[in-house]
Amino acid sequence: DYKLYSNIFGFVGTIIAALLLVSEALYFLINYFNGDQLTIIFSQETNYSPYMNLTDKLFLYMLATQDGTTVDPRILQVIPTLWKINGTNTSVERLISSSCSREKNYPQEKYDKILDFDISKLTCLSKENGDDIIFKYEFEPYLKQYMNIYVAKCQGYTLEGEECFPLEEIDEKLADMNIFLSLYTETIGLDHHNNKNPLTSSYLSQTIAVSNDFKYSYFYDFRKIIYETKEGFLFKKDKVMSDVSFDLSTRLQSIYANTKEFLVPLSLSTFQFSINQEYADKYQRSYQSIETVIANIGGVCNLVIIIIKFIIKFLTDGFI
Repeated sequence: DYKLYSNIFGFVGTIIAALLLVSEALYFLINYFNGDQLTIIFSQETNYSPYMNLTDKLFLYMLATQDGTTVDPRILQVIPTLWKINGTNTSVERLISSSCSREKNYPQEKYDKILDFDISKLTCLSKENGDDIIFKYEFEPYLKQYMNIYVAKCQGYTLEGEECFPLEEIDEKLADMNIFLSLYTETIGLDHHNNKNPLTSSYLSQTIAVSNDFKYSYFYDFRKIIYETKEGFLFKKDKVMSDVSFDLSTRLQSIYANTKEFLVPLSLSTFQFSINQEYADKYQRSYQSIETVIANIGGVCNLVIIIIKFIIKFLTDGFI
């Protein structure tokens, strides 16, 4: 009888142990292939190239009143300029502003879900010669390219050839108006569990009041994001992706008296956009290695075998 019961308990224990070991092995392997076990390390990278192409990014704006009505260009105008400081030389180029169009400005597939509203009332930018709008920063030799947007009282004629209102009439109209510049800029979200592309695009909207009592200057930065992934079944290799995101945390503003003069006469507010040259956000993602998976499976195997041996010994000792 003892031998019979011992064989039965041994057989049952073996089956239970085998099922437990198979289920645990499957659990670790499924987690491994799904990439559920990962480690993220965040740091600030200072050794990088501050560069971005604004033409490949969402950047739209509209000058409107509180109820969303576009401001008459015979009252106020938005004048975008691209600055280039090369050593001691500075050049300023006026950019072309035109009504936005999905087909013309943002035909890429990734914007199908992002731009789920009518953008025809918003303004997009381009260069007169058709080249890309580039922001960059170089330390040696010194080079900086950025953009300034001026909101100024209309002077002379509008771009459409209409004569501006007289300055006295403009001041009277502004006294009864609340003016806002609405910005729509591309930003980057992080999805660490997205194996294919952890950098996802979306847009960020900002509405900034334009005052007629004081003159304001606003400063915004785009920040580079570097995303490094260690991947590979046995031999790890680095996959590096990068993008540029609008960084609201860097926003600064300065307030001046109405006597302050900017490059564009009769400006009420200025908005500066550049690429941050201090550091880039760097993320390093690593997945659980196959060696760790095998070690975890082996550890569970040993534990299960010890437990089954103890149970069998306890049961069989009772029949002796």
